Amino acid sequence: RVAQLLGLPAEASVADFAGACADGKAGVDLLRQIMWAYDGWGAASGQKFSALIGEWLLGSPEERFAASGALMGELYNDKGLLKYQNNLVKADPAVEMVAADALAWLEKVRQQAALLQLVEVLTPALELGRKYALAWDEAKLREGLVDFDDLIRRAAALLADPGQSAWIRYKLDRQFDHILVDEAQDTNASQWAIIDALTDDFFAGIGAAGERQRTIFVVGDYKQAIFGFQGTSPDNFLSKRDDYAERLRQRAANAGQLREKLHWRELQDLDLGRSYRTAQPVLTFVDEAIDAIGHRAFGLDERPAPHVGDQRPGLVTLWAPVPGKVDDSDEEDGPELRVSEPERRMADKIAQSILRMWNGGFALSKGGHRNATPGDFMVL
Repeated sequence: RVAQLLGLPAEASVADFAGACADGKAGVDLLRQIMWAYDGWGAASGQKFSALIGEWLLGSPEERFAASGALMGELYNDKGLLKYQNNLVKADPAVEMVAADALAWLEKVRQQAALLQLVEVLTPALELGRKYALAWDEAKLREGLVDFDDLIRRAAALLADPGQSAWIRYKLDRQFDHILVDEAQDTNASQWAIIDALTDDFFAGIGAAGERQRTIFVVGDYKQAIFGFQGTSPDNFLSKRDDYAERLRQRAANAGQLREKLHWRELQDLDLGRSYRTAQPVLTFVDEAIDAIGHRAFGLDERPAPHVGDQRPGLVTLWAPVPGKVDDSDEEDGPELRVSEPERRMADKIAQSILRMWNGGFALSKGGHRNATPGDFMVL
């Protein structure tokens, strides 16, 4: 099933694809032509690449299939051209077309090999996760416990149950006049189903609440969406905004036709672009970053208005990534910490930076001019 999810046949194996790397196949013939072109060039570099292809051809179809990605990386540059292609084309202009066709074939084979390797990695990991999930459910059932996801899922299912939902909604209709949804950009479909169920009667006439004004207040920021792993998406936020706008518009229109003249409002879509806790230079950086990346990459259908902040000094510092090293090892002496060596070095850099600002008297202006103290630092 994992293979099918990745676009491969259900029982896909190397043998199913390696046949394309056998002698006489079109892609292999293309590589032979490139090998002879390098060999005919005569330069030492040409002999080197000719030998690379020759070594690849000595392997079995299965070995060629597995090594196709590595061969492509050796033969082609980042522009998709053979290394020293201009020299080869001078001797034989046909090499240019052969090189392009061979690249397309190698890329296809490389992707197939990569997907098969991914299947080998994912299948045991997903099986382990499945067994853990089943054991977790059994343990909760045995101990009479539920977790956060259970609460959301069961509440949504209960409110969607035709046999019970009407009574539950009627009882709730008399208790809730105002619903507040915070961090709406991280609200998933199941959570929105609960909100929809709680607010359905807001739009079903006067109901048990009578003429009382009933509201739903939703706060969210596309740019702060961080819980995608829980099935959330800022698109849910946009979809629900449009959905509630239409429901509120329809309710207001219906209210105008009632004998009792009720004044029900339509959606008020407000932009909270003013910050009272963030320095303007920081927000200016945010605006420029959004412009550089593109507002659509954040799920925004239009460019946001410029942010307005507190007029005081602010600083944004971008740090270079801390890469791994060849000699990074988990076998070092010292306390056992379940973090990688690059993460340890990054933590050391952060600690040293904070110590310098602390001991060196890093100036702050918020709350009066003063130097930074330990309570001013937060590491996320």
